[in-house]
Amino acid sequence: MKKLENGKGCKHAISTEGRRVLCVLGMLAIGCSVMYFKNHSNGQNGNFQNYMSSPDSQNQSNALYSNASTALTSKQLQVAHYRQGRAMILDVYLDKDIKHHAGTTFCAKIGRLGPAPTFACMSGDNWPKNVSLKIPWSHNATGEIVESLRKHFHMISWEFHLQHLEITNWEYENLVSVIIMRHPMERLLAGDAWLSKNFGPEANRTAAQWWEIANSEHTNNYALRALSPYDCCSGEHTEAKHVEGAKALLERLTFVLDLTCLDESMQALADTLGLPYDNTTRNKLHRHHKLTPRQRLGNDTLYEYLVRRNRRDIELYEWAQSRALVRCPPPTVSPTHAPVTPTMTTATRHSVVTDAAATEHITDSFTSSTSMPETTSTTSESSSAVGTSKE
Repeated sequence: MKKLENGKGCKHAISTEGRRVLCVLGMLAIGCSVMYFKNHSNGQNGNFQNYMSSPDSQNQSNALYSNASTALTSKQLQVAHYRQGRAMILDVYLDKDIKHHAGTTFCAKIGRLGPAPTFACMSGDNWPKNVSLKIPWSHNATGEIVESLRKHFHMISWEFHLQHLEITNWEYENLVSVIIMRHPMERLLAGDAWLSKNFGPEANRTAAQWWEIANSEHTNNYALRALSPYDCCSGEHTEAKHVEGAKALLERLTFVLDLTCLDESMQALADTLGLPYDNTTRNKLHRHHKLTPRQRLGNDTLYEYLVRRNRRDIELYEWAQSRALVRCPPPTVSPTHAPVTPTMTTATRHSVVTDAAATEHITDSFTSSTSMPETTSTTSESSSAVGTSKE
């Protein structure tokens, strides 16, 4: 090795061998950092299971944000900002034609906890005159509209039908988005004005009427039609790209709720956002039918046809159910089973930040996901009927 005398050669050593070592070390550090954030954010931007589980005061949220805001994922930042009073809730309400996704109940139970539009949380006489009711918002307009509406409301709802929701900036830091999903076989049998007007009460429908319903657009992958970014759908021949497109949209929303256990889901959402939720009254609008869809139809051939026809919609629901804020049991299907009282358990996947001093672990925080006990489900029925067919 070259001898260093009187400081001579030191500069040369650093500029060649030393710089080479420093370069290697720098590259290793960058690589480790990338792998760390990739591993710790895996699933958080898309599969958001890292929720704030503690219903502590707003002070904790302020401390977390002020000390480590750059480490928060977009969804964590949205939650933190809502707890600070800076963000607004938007309920993406699949109910223009896709009936019975609990928009009215959600408005009554969550929307009315603070200022909201007077008509179904969507519009009304208190809607600001300078803000358009046109939806969906474009990506560039999202921030400005949210900031204008947040001065008036803590929550609003959208009732939409086949709009391209992917154009909205769902990652905007002051927008907390919520969508409620429902099993397609339960939804298509839920009574609504269109069914009653055209086919009368469920108990009085003839076999011919049921088959007419089964071949209508009402039973053609309806939620998937609304959420896919493409023109959809073609019954059992619907392409897989529609499911993937809908998944990509749902992954961008802050929260997915499952209507199967709506009360528990709204309670968990309120706790996460620091809202004073009233759990003394139960949801009465969305009780599950005592009979299974197969039993209600009374025709195995018709039931299996509908499952095949809506197989992509069912696939999307089952995927969304696995990512819901509360892991519900599948819809109760047997009249012989006693009503299930859900019990909430917390499964922590990473360390949960409980002290503002632990902000260096912020990317591992907000990680409790809530699960419910399983019961017999329509999902098991649909799985056997659908089989393992692929594109």
